[in-house]
Amino acid sequence: VVPPIGNTTTRDQVGLQIAALAGYPPAAQLRFMENEAAAETPSAAIVATHPTAASRLARMRGQLPLAERIYEYGIANRVPVP
Repeated sequence: VVPPIGNTTTRDQVGLQIAALAGYPPAAQLRFMENEAAAETPSAAIVATHPTAASRLARMRGQLPLAERIYEYGIANRVPVP
């Protein structure tokens, strides 16, 4: 059992890094968030208990360079599964 991690921003950051290390391209997560942000209504921020998809996307874009380095490391050091 993994204990809860901080807030939504922290979870987005950690999730992006773990997915990158597992071999999932970080840009794919950003495309997902872009779709979420495009579908969001303007009043979403007023009634939400979480940050808007647009604000999450902006923060994740700032984390992209690190996630891309982690992704490249994971790809370069992949251990074959027997």
